[in-house]
Amino acid sequence: MSIFKLDINYKNLAIIALALFSLVLIYKIQEIISVFAISFFIAYLLDPIIDKLESFKIPRTLGIVILMVITLSIAIVISAYLLPLLYSEIEYLTKAAPEVINSLMDMVEKLATRFNTDVSMANIKAQFAPKAGAIAKELFSALTGVLSSASGAIGTVVNLAIIPILVFYFLKDFDRMNEKLFKIMENKSDTDYKRYFKDFDSIL
Repeated sequence: MSIFKLDINYKNLAIIALALFSLVLIYKIQEIISVFAISFFIAYLLDPIIDKLESFKIPRTLGIVILMVITLSIAIVISAYLLPLLYSEIEYLTKAAPEVINSLMDMVEKLATRFNTDVSMANIKAQFAPKAGAIAKELFSALTGVLSSASGAIGTVVNLAIIPILVFYFLKDFDRMNEKLFKIMENKSDTDYKRYFKDFDSIL
């Protein structure tokens, strides 16, 4: 009887397990990561304006507050214009839906008469009556989807409230974070990352 020895590399297994755990963790917190990424990107776009305000002897914190108030005001004005417009369009579609349906039914009946086909409301009701249960089930599923969307919308609102706070703190220490990041990268490599970043920044 032969005995086979299984040579297990525990180090590689640990690396694979750690990689899988990291992927699962990233998937679970992807929404949080996206909030931080969006906030950092906004801070990156606004940082040159803050630097310009600093050149006019305006304190960085005050410049950030001024810029964020202006940005949020513009966003609120745009939302205040678009949301009522969207609501009125939805309301119009809701009111117009019965009329559109009636027009379609009239058109179907006219076409049926023209082609000598017996299509009446009674026949249509007879066709749809057995499917009432399935239709009710679909409506219930749609209602559940709406409630799920509402909870998702609440989460979105919370994230939108967090983003300005993160942008403020990112902008406050943006230059300091960049310097520390470049030092760490330059200590590990001889590549002049700062020059590449400045070239990329000038292109943008």
